[in-house]
Amino acid sequence: MAIEDAFVLAKELAEADKVGGALARYEERRRPRVEMIQQRSWRVGRLAQWESRVGCLIRNALMRMTPERAARRGLEAIAKVDLD
Repeated sequence: MAIEDAFVLAKELAEADKVGGALARYEERRRPRVEMIQQRSWRVGRLAQWESRVGCLIRNALMRMTPERAARRGLEAIAKVDLD
């Protein structure tokens, strides 16, 4: 994400008359993606931190039952980058 951020920030600064406006547009463009990835990371992290034996068995069973297509769709949403 750092490379994405740098690219978007450089583009906004290059097209801007004022730095303040460029920074505001940069934040407006990046915020939705950053928030989406933060939320997904938080949810996955919570699941990964389960320590109880029963919880781990349930989590692992659910992960095995998740269709590959659904898992791929979730990863594609993170990997997809729109830098225009």
